[in-house]
Amino acid sequence: MRLVMHLALDWLHATGQQPQKGRDDKRGFGDLVHSVFDWLEVTRDPRQAAIYALRRYWDTEKSAKEGSALCHAFGLRRLQVVPASSVRG
Repeated sequence: MRLVMHLALDWLHATGQQPQKGRDDKRGFGDLVHSVFDWLEVTRDPRQAAIYALRRYWDTEKSAKEGSALCHAFGLRRLQVVPASSVRG
């Protein structure tokens, strides 16, 4: 999934647009991911690996957006992780 995340950032940088959601190889971003997985030969079935990686990426994106929306709806800020060593007690 990290590879897909980096490809999404590269896509945004190169095009100025967020990647369009989808797992197939018919859209620009999906086609990019499928092509990279094919070139790298990540598994015996790069097509299935690309579909799975895109599914995980979009699920993570959805969860992050839902978390942000919930925080906004309840007037909360996102939690920030603070190292235990910085907490005074």
